[in-house]
Amino acid sequence: VCWVCLVFFGLLLRPQNNCLIDYFLSERFILTAFLYDKIFDIFDPLTKMLQSTDIDLLCAIVSLQSVTDKISKVRTDDAFIKLCSQSKLYMENSKMVFSPLPIHRPRKKKQLPGEYLKDSPIMDLMYEFKINTYFSSLDTIISSINERFNSKSQDLLKDISLFFLFFFSHFSFVDILCIYIRSA
Repeated sequence: VCWVCLVFFGLLLRPQNNCLIDYFLSERFILTAFLYDKIFDIFDPLTKMLQSTDIDLLCAIVSLQSVTDKISKVRTDDAFIKLCSQSKLYMENSKMVFSPLPIHRPRKKKQLPGEYLKDSPIMDLMYEFKINTYFSSLDTIISSINERFNSKSQDLLKDISLFFLFFFSHFSFVDILCIYIRSA
């Protein structure tokens, strides 16, 4: 149905849109889409919890640790092989023709005097995708979570949640409102 709409409106005839459609019909796009679908499935409960109005900070910290553990489990070779098999199965069952991963010409760097290392570019395309896209994006996510929610900030959030738990268990809402009105 989507392709019929594109042809009907004549969007396939424009050259800039052909490049976009070629990208959508590439193996690289399918692999990346399956990767981000997995990431969004992991983060969805946490984001809903963090955006709710009645947030429980202790549960948020536990959920954050759970998400970090799940992302670390996804960052394995077995998970990457499973992702590749899912994407290949999707491409085989689809009616569309997908282009394979692009082959890059290896670039040779000039070896300066005193350098002994050989320039060895990655020739396996799936291995290149795994290193440069899959592991790179998951490493960025893990380091960003660890940077933003380090142990000091988690300890502070735990203390705040325990304070509110103690405070609201000893005082009723009416008492808190009266204290607020007297202080104003």
